[in-house]
Amino acid sequence: MYIISNSGPKFYPVSNRYDHLMARIGTGEMLFHTIEVDQDTICFTAFDLMRQPVDKIVIHKTMP
Repeated sequence: MYIISNSGPKFYPVSNRYDHLMARIGTGEMLFHTIEVDQDTICFTAFDLMRQPVDKIVIHKTMP
């Protein structure tokens, strides 16, 4: 998992150089994130300024 986000109001143009690696590309969006950790689960969620979920990944640890 590779996550890039922005921490301020300044945005740069998006290049298409890595389009083949990206599931989603957004520009001009200010987001905030939550990371929830449970016993065997990590949940990372990105929200827009209206508190609507934009993206989410849940990773489950499995025991052999």
